[in-house]
Amino acid sequence: MGALPIGENLEKRSLVSNTTCVHCGNNETTTHLFIHCQFAKRVWDLTPLLHTDLITEATYFGKAMKATKMTINLPPSGLSCDPLGGTLSKAVGLAREWQEAQSLSQCLVTTTTTTVPSMIRIASTLSRSSLNSGIAVHTDAAWKSDSNKAGLGWIFSDPTGVIISTDSRAEDYISSALVAEGLAIREALFQSRQRGYTNLTNKSDAQTLVKAINDRISLKELFGIIHDILNLSLEFSVFSFVYIHRKNNSAADALAKGALLASSSSA
Repeated sequence: MGALPIGENLEKRSLVSNTTCVHCGNNETTTHLFIHCQFAKRVWDLTPLLHTDLITEATYFGKAMKATKMTINLPPSGLSCDPLGGTLSKAVGLAREWQEAQSLSQCLVTTTTTTVPSMIRIASTLSRSSLNSGIAVHTDAAWKSDSNKAGLGWIFSDPTGVIISTDSRAEDYISSALVAEGLAIREALFQSRQRGYTNLTNKSDAQTLVKAINDRISLKELFGIIHDILNLSLEFSVFSFVYIHRKNNSAADALAKGALLASSSSA
């Protein structure tokens, strides 16, 4: 958008006369600074991504941004402490800070808790060791096409099937039922990370979505959401996505429908 204080932008505003890159002395354009500068290229080489050449070989910044969609994220481990590694570590840290800020912002949205059928048992306390021995989270979503509203629900249970906690929330401006399902899974992973779980199984009745995630299939309407889900999954020691039949996901379905109903009633 031309808002960053890069040499070429500052020159256009007659704010500076020297527009050279501090790393190499070449003209400091957006494309040079982020892609073609040798310092930038070396940072990209250290980045925990596969196929970074698609980015560094791009001829202009916009093309490089599009190329990032074709890269694959890897765990950000083994970063060095030199200036290159420091730059990359700061970039990763800022990216996570931004992601967590989005999660916090979402948590500020009014949520609705519904009554779960009496057959569901809520466990009051569990030890850290039991939590990390294999937590399951059932997720589901309900969507209304006429209002583009959605209700999301998720339920955490321990290895014995005892319910640890349940929660739900409503979302506006949701374009499809599949998007709603993706948001439910993403929110459940955010919650899992905040709870410190390391061994997690996500169970969903959205067969198309589960297959897309497991097979790394790109779904246009869900690209950003699936990208977030895959990134979050890397933070767990053991993780799996499992498709289950709708009849085995009735409790999460009830939570999602309750949140949607409450949101529609208050509108």
